[in-house]
This record gives sequence, structure tokens and C-alpha cells, in this order.
Amino acid sequence: VASPPAAAARPAKPAPAPPAAPAARAPSPKAAPAAPAPAVAAAAVSSDPIDAEIAKAQALLSAMQGACEQGQWESLLGLLGKTEKLDVSLRLLKATGAGKTVKKLAKKVGDQACRAKAEAIVTRWRNMFAA
Repeated sequence: VASPPAAAARPAKPAPAPPAAPAARAPSPKAAPAAPAPAVAAAAVSSDPIDAEIAKAQALLSAMQGACEQGQWESLLGLLGKTEKLDVSLRLLKATGAGKTVKKLAKKVGDQACRAKAEAIVTRWRNMFAA
């Protein structure tokens, strides 16, 4: 009994396929990132009245700082009057930093009437939340 030759017993391996060329990709258009919604607008949409009051306070504080920087004392006095009428809560004071801002205004404002109004607001808030 003769054995067949070794080469004839094994089937030939197919030649490896050449590497495929990478497919050309179409350039993807870069989408402009969506602008985040302002925090004030988001709070104003909320149904929570405290959030609405926080948004109102933030707007007032920003306007007060601008009026102070530009020396618009009559405008600042009106804004302090509006701030005095806010429905203030401990949550509002912590969320906005309103107490710190009004206290700084009370110390650095050049107008005596604005300074007195800011000091009165800070004193009122301290008395409200004295524990």
C-alpha cells in the first residue's frame, strides 16, 4: 500500500486577499453647538414661585451693579426700592448672594441716600433671619 504524496493530500491555501482601501468618507458638517438656555429664563418658566422670585432678584442685582458702576444713583435707588419689596426667603438669599451684594453696595456707594437704603435692607434681612 503506497501512501499518496504529501503535496497531493493537502488542498492548496487560497492566497490572502489584498487589504481593502479605506472607503472615502464624506466630510461631516459640523453642527454649531446649541447655546445653553439662560438660567434666568429657565427659572422664569418654572411653576415654583420661589424660582420666579430668585430670577427676579438676580435681574435686580445685575441691574444694581450696572447702575452703581455707572454712577446712576437715582436708578440705583429705585432698584433698591424694588429689592426691598421682594418676597425674600433664606433660599433666595443663598441662591443669589443678594445679602452680600447689597452689603457691598452699602459700603462702596458714593450716594448717601443709596447707602442708607442698602444698609436698611441688609438690617431688615438680618432681623428676619436672626436665629
